[in-house]
Amino acid sequence: MSGSGWELVGEVHLGAELTFDEAREAEGLLRGELEALMEELGSPWLDARVTGEGLLFTASPREGEQEDLLELCRGLARLLDPGARGRLVAVGEDFGPVLVFGFTARGVEHPPGD
Repeated sequence: MSGSGWELVGEVHLGAELTFDEAREAEGLLRGELEALMEELGSPWLDARVTGEGLLFTASPREGEQEDLLELCRGLARLLDPGARGRLVAVGEDFGPVLVFGFTARGVEHPPGD
């Protein structure tokens, strides 16, 4: 993989129709997928916090292209319930681009709609 490093900030809000147990299971699945995807991108660290309504995360992948960030969002989107939504803000190192992605169970928007 080539490209430059990124600073990532993301959040996922689960659908309100999930029970407490379903939300807890969904948060665990999302966290596991996020950990695997960050490892693929060579991120030396990941801070992922469960909020009870979803997941907040920050990470610093060492390298990657915009397509890698799209794949990250697609990987998380595949695990979302129909009422869930997420977003990712990626800031490229050395004053690189600032990218914003929105995602739901239906897919990824770049840039996200309202």
